[in-house]
Amino acid sequence: MKTFLLAAALICAASPSHAQTLTADSVAVSTTADSTAAKADTLATQHLQEVVVEADNAKVSATKTSFLPTTKQRNSANGIVALLESMAIPGLRTTDDGVTTVSGESVALFIDFQPATSEDIKGLNPRDVKRVEVLESPDDPRFRGERHVVNYVMQKYEYGGYTRLYSNERFGGQFLSGNGLYSKFTYKKMNFDLSLHNDHYDYNHRGSNVTETYNFPSPTGEGQGGASILRNQRTTSSSFLRNSPSVSLRALYSTEKVQLSHILSFAYSSTPHNDTQGELSYVMSNGPYTSAQNPGGPNLAPSSFSQTEDSKSLTPSLSLDYFFTLPKGWSLSLSPSLSYTNSRINRLYNSSVAIANDMEEDTWNFNGTLQVQKKFGKHSINARVFGSHYGSELTYNGDTKSIGRIDQTFIGPGIGYNFTSQKFYGSLSTIVCYEDNRTTGEHTHSWLPTLILSTRYAFDKKHSLELGINAYGISNNGSMVNPNVVRENELMYYCGNPKLKSNQGLYSQLSYSWFPSNNFRLSAYAYYNGVFNRKTEIFSQYDDYSLLRTYANDGNYHSISLGANISLYLLNRKLQLRAYPSLCYDRLTGIYAGEKTNINCNLAATYYLGNFFFKGSYDPGMKEYTKMSNGLSARPSTYSLQAGWGNSHWNISLSANNFFRRSYVQHEAWTSSALYESYKQTLGVQTRQHFRLSVSYTFSYGKKVQANDEINRASTSASAIK
Repeated sequence: MKTFLLAAALICAASPSHAQTLTADSVAVSTTADSTAAKADTLATQHLQEVVVEADNAKVSATKTSFLPTTKQRNSANGIVALLESMAIPGLRTTDDGVTTVSGESVALFIDFQPATSEDIKGLNPRDVKRVEVLESPDDPRFRGERHVVNYVMQKYEYGGYTRLYSNERFGGQFLSGNGLYSKFTYKKMNFDLSLHNDHYDYNHRGSNVTETYNFPSPTGEGQGGASILRNQRTTSSSFLRNSPSVSLRALYSTEKVQLSHILSFAYSSTPHNDTQGELSYVMSNGPYTSAQNPGGPNLAPSSFSQTEDSKSLTPSLSLDYFFTLPKGWSLSLSPSLSYTNSRINRLYNSSVAIANDMEEDTWNFNGTLQVQKKFGKHSINARVFGSHYGSELTYNGDTKSIGRIDQTFIGPGIGYNFTSQKFYGSLSTIVCYEDNRTTGEHTHSWLPTLILSTRYAFDKKHSLELGINAYGISNNGSMVNPNVVRENELMYYCGNPKLKSNQGLYSQLSYSWFPSNNFRLSAYAYYNGVFNRKTEIFSQYDDYSLLRTYANDGNYHSISLGANISLYLLNRKLQLRAYPSLCYDRLTGIYAGEKTNINCNLAATYYLGNFFFKGSYDPGMKEYTKMSNGLSARPSTYSLQAGWGNSHWNISLSANNFFRRSYVQHEAWTSSALYESYKQTLGVQTRQHFRLSVSYTFSYGKKVQANDEINRASTSASAIK
């Protein structure tokens, strides 16, 4: 009898009537099925319903892949980014900084079609996530033309809402704390969200150990008697203290045809101490050793060094997001935002020389997108205009005294076409962006064309094949074109290059997803990532005994990768095993030519025992070339064990991370060029042994109906100060 019921259930699951979009009823039944094991004497109708719902926990369609989080997954997550990790969604990777694709491309997060960031959504309640949708180049204009999208479908409230208090503490040779309050209130068509958050950092292990070789082909300026200086810098102590409070308020008016979102936020950051102390030593060949032997040369006697720095920044910002559904298949969206940042940095370096760099920057950022879309049957076309302006006025005091201005303006029209059928989705869009850069005494401009092709074929609700191609232009950031020359240490100066050219990139990926059951998921992929005429650091002789570091266009970057995401559920889905094997080949051409092949496999496991959960993960680390690197870079392996408890109100977890590693080296980098070579160890607490404690409490009130969305929390703007 049991065998017959199971066969009947599988036949029903394959029938057209079960190929519909996941519904709120299936979510409710899935929650019950997750918390109670099916009994042998369950009524036939109940047993059939559970099997069908389980088959729909992950569903493939032509336009998206939908996932239903279980109650255990929601209760074990301390945020909605952590929820993605618990759900083990193929094609996505989660880190402390947010969500990326397997190739490292950023993923845009949306809350019921409203844009968010990983920081903005720290306060959201993961228990209110009803469904997670993963989309590639979606045609919905509310996604602002983003290529990789995760959209959280949230619980809605007819009135009322919830308040969530949360605290994330990291300790063990460091103290990092993130605390916040998030409160949401809904009344009829209005939603109000308030977010208060503060990040506190206090630790004493920061800095770098650097071994550098400076090659001076002509210390006399006559091409003779070249000198080579080996400089060793070792950090012996440091102090870092920062507080970053922020507040954000959002008002959203939402109906079936209109969404009007207004976000006002303030972010403040104060760093009274970013101080390092250490030792310096030198070895010199083919030249004088001390300034006494050559008054024109540097003082290369062994010494100590210290650098003290304090900084502050304040960023108010306003973000608007309007969407209108118009008659006859038309829609209109408008998304302007404006922010202002005032930053001050006071930096003093002391060794055999004293270098004072005091900087103040006032920055304005404006971004706006206007899009019109028309749908007719299976087709849709859209036209949009994107514009942005970045303006920065920098004042340098101390050893460098100057006032400079940087203005970067982008404007780009674009068109797109989308086709959607029951099993096939295709999207083709292009944007031609005009970039105008103005710095003190320099004016450059360029065109940045972008072409995006995305296709997806869903064989059925368990199989899909996807191809994506993105040819794009890469603009310059403010620090890369800042012409001010600033002294860094005894032998090095640095500045930007106002004549630096924008460059091009190409990304393509072929992926296949297979979800044969709720107990096994497989996603395999192959991708190519290329950057051409890339921007890289170069070194030239500045005077007899110093070099100048700046930027230039040189060489190409190529990366080819094959990999898979595999998820296996055992013991009635109480045990979840994940593996991410990959094979990657990286190659650089130009000044820093080199190549590297990596075979890697990340592992993770989760076990649920009632309301308790236990997690473990392992990342073997990697030595690789990157888009922006001057050579090889390496990061160490990381691992963690976590135990916690969660229910509908509380989430408490404690994790032990990298518990066998006592080294503070969290990154290594090698650079080799004609005039400059270096090996650098970046010191920090991210990959050293530490513990993390996470506690959150949520209480709700009012009347729930269906899904809803949440607030953005503030973050500071980008800066041209380096």
